[in-house]
Amino acid sequence: MATKYQQKFPIPEKFYDIIHDFAREVLRDQPDDILEYAAQYFEALRDGVQFQFESKYNVKPEHYVPSQYKPKPPQPFDTSKPPARKKVDVPNPETKVKSRPESRQKESAEAKKESSDQGREPTANVYAELDQLEEKRNLTETEEVQQQTEQKVEKKTEQVEQKTEQIEEKAEPNAEDNESKTPINNEEAANIQEPEKESDTRVKGHFLVRIVSARNLTNGTSDPVNAMCKLSFPGSQIVESSVVSENSNPKWNMKSVVNLDIPETEIGDIKVEVFDGDNEDKKLLGSTSISYQDLVNAAGSWAINQLLKLQPNPELGIEDPGEVYLQVKYIPEGLADDNTEPEDIDNVLEKVQGNLQIRVVKANKLPQVTEDMKPHCTIILPNSNYTSKPGEGTNPEWNYKESCPVDLPKDQIAPFKIEIYNQSTLIGWTEITWEDCAGNPSSWAINKVFQLQGGEDIKSQFEDFGEVYVQARFVPNGTEDDGAEPEIVA
Repeated sequence: MATKYQQKFPIPEKFYDIIHDFAREVLRDQPDDILEYAAQYFEALRDGVQFQFESKYNVKPEHYVPSQYKPKPPQPFDTSKPPARKKVDVPNPETKVKSRPESRQKESAEAKKESSDQGREPTANVYAELDQLEEKRNLTETEEVQQQTEQKVEKKTEQVEQKTEQIEEKAEPNAEDNESKTPINNEEAANIQEPEKESDTRVKGHFLVRIVSARNLTNGTSDPVNAMCKLSFPGSQIVESSVVSENSNPKWNMKSVVNLDIPETEIGDIKVEVFDGDNEDKKLLGSTSISYQDLVNAAGSWAINQLLKLQPNPELGIEDPGEVYLQVKYIPEGLADDNTEPEDIDNVLEKVQGNLQIRVVKANKLPQVTEDMKPHCTIILPNSNYTSKPGEGTNPEWNYKESCPVDLPKDQIAPFKIEIYNQSTLIGWTEITWEDCAGNPSSWAINKVFQLQGGEDIKSQFEDFGEVYVQARFVPNGTEDDGAEPEIVA
């Protein structure tokens, strides 16, 4: 019989949770042998592994094997007691909790009564706590989903309201700020200029380029020039010629097409540079530029078809590095190209090639510059000089013959000179024009006596400077030399 002096035992920590979880699994799995089930359950709990127990209540139909289970044999039906009707628990919307099943309520009441009879108040407290926790955990799934949906709707509504407020603040400026601003009169409004916008206009088209040749290139040394020409176009596009080795008058005849599609702000002139050497080791001889505006003004035609004089590179100390011959046409987008070829400039591409044969036969009536006169003659051509042996007296006879190869642009062919010297003193000179010499190719067009002009050093000492007898003819390349000798006429 229970008394107030009976000892009370404390409930171990987590005992309730362990018993509660075990009871839940028993109700779910409905094992036939509870003792064996309990042994397996607590063994798994002790080892810290997941407890798995298959029964006909918790496996899928395709996984169910009837032979694994041993259901209780059917009990005889007692006709004196009608079967109890199973009560369905309906959630209470006001309390939002499930009502405890009547069987559990009866079990809890009986347990409390038995505990009271035996004086075990701690056991009654455990069941009371079970009831409270069960009520807290028994919210229905429908009500949980409803609560989550309501929370999402509330959150979305708040976001929409905040966004609406921000839009209204931007659309409706503060009235106080508007009042504080000083009104602008008409004159001030007229003087206000909108900020300039960067032009997005693009220039489209293409250049037809021909790097033809260069002439008289020099690097300031006795070394030959290895010439290369480079053109830099707007939009960082570059055209380079090949390298012509050891030639001061290179001929490239290079053709190229340069497409143009750049913003209008990047348009500029074309830079032209001539180098000595290849890409790895080159030095700038000179440079110049081609005006983009000149090309635009003459769009569709060969606006640039000329020799361009190079500006010297200050680092080399060369006054005249030479000239470069270019042909450039600009075709803007939308303009049809007439496909015409540029006309070669006379005296640039046309070259004089052949052999110049000159004979300085004799001189007459030379002034007596010194008592011992030993005059000699010198033939001066555009790219070379030739000197005879000394003669005797004031009427020397040389019969000096020279065959001079010619390979020059026509515009470089200048009159050649015959000069007469006594030692280092210039006695007199004469010029023979190219037209007179080459007017009748292969014939001795020049066969006469020329009057000498006095040298600077003796001009004031003599009135007459004598005369010289010259014979000359030009035999162009491709023309057979007949070997004929000129007739002596003087």
